[in-house]
Amino acid sequence: MFSVSTANRGNCIQVADQPPEPSSTLAAFIIVAALVFVVLLAVILE
Repeated sequence: MFSVSTANRGNCIQVADQPPEPSSTLAAFIIVAALVFVVLLAVILE
């Protein structure tokens, strides 16, 4: 997880002057999905 996020940050720094790449969108989608999953899990456990 941490290595992936670090790699994504490196990619973002390298392509800062270029439009966002699909990989950045995919990473953001995965992060949002993980947050939603954690929230649902917390609601279920409560």
